[in-house]
Amino acid sequence: MSGSAPPYMSSLVTSCSSTALESRRGLLSASNVDFVVKRTILQFGNRMFEVAGPAEWNSLPEPIRRSSSINIFKTKLKTYLFSKYYD
Repeated sequence: MSGSAPPYMSSLVTSCSSTALESRRGLLSASNVDFVVKRTILQFGNRMFEVAGPAEWNSLPEPIRRSSSINIFKTKLKTYLFSKYYD
């Protein structure tokens, strides 16, 4: 989302806002910071980065996804993961 990912990784995911612009429909997810999760037929396909990455990103709480910088994102993510697994 911040544009700091390598091109080979960022080409694998599509944001919901860009999909909404292409389809010219106002989707609720377009206002969020979500990615399109591709559908696969095989269970093994769910492990691909282009499927698992957006699914995990979309499962994060909104305040974490809307972090203003990478350092703030890392701090919020670490706090979230510790509270999720140690509480």
